[in-house]
Amino acid sequence: MIVESIAPAPAFAPPIPPRPEGRDWFVRAGSTGGDGSREKPFRDPFQALEKAEGGDTIHVAGGDYFGKLRSGKWLLTINTMTGNVK
Repeated sequence: MIVESIAPAPAFAPPIPPRPEGRDWFVRAGSTGGDGSREKPFRDPFQALEKAEGGDTIHVAGGDYFGKLRSGKWLLTINTMTGNVK
């Protein structure tokens, strides 16, 4: 094989597919009776994980989380939720 010259290939970047529009789920330690909305967040991340589908986002506020059936414990020290949520 003989190479006579090397020319750069034209710049090609495949288009980035748009992020699928999904639902936002909210979690806050100590919440009760929540439906996962910003106004009524779930009390445990597992509740959000059970509801989430592809393209969804789960927002978890800082706090103590004890896991499903209290089988583990998570401590989140960074508050990732914005706004006033109770």
